Amino acid sequence: MGVTPASRSKWEPLLVCILLAAAVWIVFGQTARYGFVNYDDPAYANPVIAKGLTTDGLRFAFTYGEIGHWHPLTWISHMADFQMFGRQHPGGHHFVNVLLHTASAIVLFLVFWRMTALIWPSALVASVFAVHPLRVESIAWIAERKDVLSALFFVLTLAAYLWYVRRKSVARYLLVVAAYGLGLMSKNMLITTPVILLLLDYWPLGRSGVRQLIVEKIPLAALSGASAIITLLVPEQLPAAERLSFATRMANAIVTPVTYLRQMFLPTRLAVYYPAPSGGVPVWETVVALVILMAVSAFVILSRKRAPYLVTGWLWYLIMLAPVIGIVQISNYAHADRYTYLPQIGISLMIAWGLAQMTADGVVAALAAIVTVAMMWLAYRQTTVWRDSATLWRHALDATGGNAVAHHGIAAAVGDAGDHVSAIRYLRDAIREDPAYFPAHDRLGEELVAIGRPGEAIPEFAETVRLWPPYAIGHYNLASALVDTGRPDEAIPHLQQALELRPRYAEARVTWGNALMRKGEPQLAAEQYRLALEDNPHSATAIANLGNALAASGNVDEGATYLREALGADPRNAEVHVQLGNAYLLMNKTPDAIDEYRAAIRLRPNLAEAHTHLGVALAEVGQLPRAVDEYKVALQLAPNDAEAHLNLGLAMAASGDAGGAIEQYRLAIASRPDYVEAYVSLGSAIALRHETAEALRYLETAVQLDHGRNASIYDRLAAVYAMSGRFSDAARTANAGAAVADARGDQSLSRSLREDARSYEARAGAR
Repeated sequence: MGVTPASRSKWEPLLVCILLAAAVWIVFGQTARYGFVNYDDPAYANPVIAKGLTTDGLRFAFTYGEIGHWHPLTWISHMADFQMFGRQHPGGHHFVNVLLHTASAIVLFLVFWRMTALIWPSALVASVFAVHPLRVESIAWIAERKDVLSALFFVLTLAAYLWYVRRKSVARYLLVVAAYGLGLMSKNMLITTPVILLLLDYWPLGRSGVRQLIVEKIPLAALSGASAIITLLVPEQLPAAERLSFATRMANAIVTPVTYLRQMFLPTRLAVYYPAPSGGVPVWETVVALVILMAVSAFVILSRKRAPYLVTGWLWYLIMLAPVIGIVQISNYAHADRYTYLPQIGISLMIAWGLAQMTADGVVAALAAIVTVAMMWLAYRQTTVWRDSATLWRHALDATGGNAVAHHGIAAAVGDAGDHVSAIRYLRDAIREDPAYFPAHDRLGEELVAIGRPGEAIPEFAETVRLWPPYAIGHYNLASALVDTGRPDEAIPHLQQALELRPRYAEARVTWGNALMRKGEPQLAAEQYRLALEDNPHSATAIANLGNALAASGNVDEGATYLREALGADPRNAEVHVQLGNAYLLMNKTPDAIDEYRAAIRLRPNLAEAHTHLGVALAEVGQLPRAVDEYKVALQLAPNDAEAHLNLGLAMAASGDAGGAIEQYRLAIASRPDYVEAYVSLGSAIALRHETAEALRYLETAVQLDHGRNASIYDRLAAVYAMSGRFSDAARTANAGAAVADARGDQSLSRSLREDARSYEARAGAR
C-alpha cells in the first residue's frame, strides 16, 4: 500500500471525525455528572495540586515520585483542572479527560488514513480505540489523566513522524522529539515508542535502510532510557506480603497478553481491580497462554510477505504491553484494563487491514459501523459503573469474586457516608480474603475509632505497621488510638517514627501534643503544637490545641486568644467552642463558658463532650439537676465517656447518692484506665464507707498514674492511711506531698501537709 492518500471526496474523512467525536461523547459524556472515586483520585487531588497552578505545585510536579510515576505534565494538567473547576466540580475534570480522548481518536484516524490511504480500515482502528469497553477505565477515572494525556502526545508523535518522513528536516524531527518528550512526561509507559516507529517504517511506510532507521531513533531512545532510569528511581513501594515470586510474575506475564485478547473480543466482567495470583498461576493456564502466543507469532512471521500489517500489529501489541505485564512488579494487581489503552491499537490494525485485504471498502465500513454500535452499548454500560465509589467497587466484587481491595473500597465508600457498621463488616471480609492487606487493617482501625472503640482499633493499627513499617499514617493512627485509650507513653515512639518517615507531619505533632496533655505536661504539649503550626500555619486544630495547652498551663488569657483565633479560622468547629468554654471556666467566666458549650451543641447536637462540659458549668452556677440531665445526654451519646461518668458521679455524691456515685466512678475507670481523677474520687468515696483497704488501692494507683504531680492526691492518700491506723505511712505520704507542693510553688498546701505529717508522726510515736 502506498503512503499517499487516494483521491477521495472530502466529506468522508470529515464524516469519520464527526462520527468518532459523537460516539465518544455519547458513551463518555455521562461522566460529566460523576464525582471523584476513592481509588487513587485522592492522590491526584492532594492539597498541593488542589491549589491550582502555583509555584509550589510546579516544584511538586517535577520532584514528587512517591506513587511510582514521574509524570510532571500530568500533575500540571490536574493543577490546571483545579484552577478552572476546583474540587467542587469534578465533572469538569471528567470533561477534560473525554476531550483529550476525543482528540486522540481523531488524530489516530487521520494518521493511519494519511499513512495507508485507506479510510475505512483506519476508521475501524480509531473506533475500536475510541469506544471499546476496555477504554472506560482510562477515561472515566480522573486519576488516569496520565493515560489520555500521554495518548494524545503519542498520536501527535506519530503524526509528527509521518510529517517528518514525508519531507525530512531538522525542524520536523525536533517536533517529533518534542511531542515524544511531552508524552513521556505524561506517562512513562510510552518508552517503547521508538520501536513502534520502527514497526511503522516496516509497514505501512515501507522505508528501507535499517541502519539509518535505527540511527534516526537514537535521540528518541535516549529519552526512553532517561525516562526508564527516572522510573526506577521512583518505584512504587510494596509490602513484602504483596510481593510475588519471580515464577509467579513470569507466569502472569505470559498469561496477561492472552487475558487482554480475551477481554478485547469478550469484554465482560471488567473490573477496576483484578487481584494478583498470590497462590500462583495454574500451570495449565500458563502452558495454554504460551501456546497461543507462540502460535500467533509463528502465523504472523509466516504471513509477513503477504500480510506485513500482521507483523506490525502483533509486535505493536506485545512491545507496548511489555512495560506493564508484571515481570517487574509495579503493584499488587494481576492486570488492568487501562494497560490496553494503546497496545490494543496493534490488534485493531491486524483485524482492520485483514478485513480490508479480504473484502471491499463497503463491507469494512458496514462492519466498522456494526462493531462500533455494539462497543458503544457495552462501553456505555461499563461507564455507568464509575458513577460513584460504592457502585464501582460492588461491580468489581461481582466481577472478580474474592477481592480484598474491592471489599476495602466499598467499606471506604460507605464509611465516608457515615455507615460505619457496614464499613466494619466489609473490612472484616477484606481481611478474611487477604490477612496481609494492610490498608484493610488500617481502615478497620479508623472505623472502630469512629464508633468510639479505639481500644479495639489498636490491634488493627499495630498489624498495619507490622505489615508495612514505612507507613507514616499507620504509625500516626496507632499513636492516636493509644492516646485516646490513655497510653500516651506507648504512643510517643510511634509519633517519632511517623515524623521520621514524614518530617513535616503537622497532624503527628498535634497528636504528640495531645499525648503530652494526657500525661499532664501542657507546657511540653504547647511546644509540639507550635511545631505543628510551623509545618501548617493554618491548622485550626493546632491553633485550638495550643490555646487549650496554654490555658491548662496557667496562661489562660493567651490560651483564650488562640482559641478565638481558631474559631475565626473555623467558626463552625464545635470542639473549639468546647475548648474555649473550658478556658472561660478557668477564667471564672462561667456564663461565657455556658454560651460556648451551647454554641457547640447547636453545631453538633451529638457531641458528647459539649454536653459533659455544659453540665460542669451548670453545676458551678448551682443548677445541679440540669447538670445531671446534660451528663445523662452525654452518656446516651457516648456510653464510654469517662469524663461524663465522673461528673455524673460527683453530682450524685453532692445530692447524697453515694452508691450511685461509686458506680459512676467505676464506669469512668473502666472507660479510661488512666483516669487519675476517677481513682481519687472512687478512693475517697469508698473511704467514707470505711472500706479503707480498697480505698487505699485506688488512691495509691492514682499517685502512680499521676507521677507525683498533684500534691492534693498525697493529702487524700495520707488521710486514708491515717484512717486505717497506718500513721507512719500517712506521715511519709504527707511529707512527699509537701515536697510536690513546694515544687509547684503552693506554699499554703505545703504548710498544711507538713503540719499533718507532724501530727501523723506524733500519733505513730504514741503507738
